Amino acid sequence: MVFDAIRTAILTAAEGGVSEAVAEVQALSQSLCPVESGTLRGSIAAESGGLSGSVSAGSSHGAYVELGTAKMAARPFLYPAFSLVKGTVVGKIAEKI
Repeated sequence: MVFDAIRTAILTAAEGGVSEAVAEVQALSQSLCPVESGTLRGSIAAESGGLSGSVSAGSSHGAYVELGTAKMAARPFLYPAFSLVKGTVVGKIAEKI
């Protein structure tokens, strides 16, 4: 039916927009990440599927860098990247429709 085709096209566009936004957050996180050895930057990974996605730092010290400690100021890189991209997701989806 026509409605099924429209539904499928919209869902496919939305998934593509989410996937694109997740990749953008990953790339931006990597560029904002403070680098000493490169381990943290290299551990930033993205996953997306359907209408959701995530970007995380797999390095054991990622949370300490992002949030800081009692002895070290925070140097956030994940949340600022997300904040910059989150407002563009609807536009990315609309472009694909």
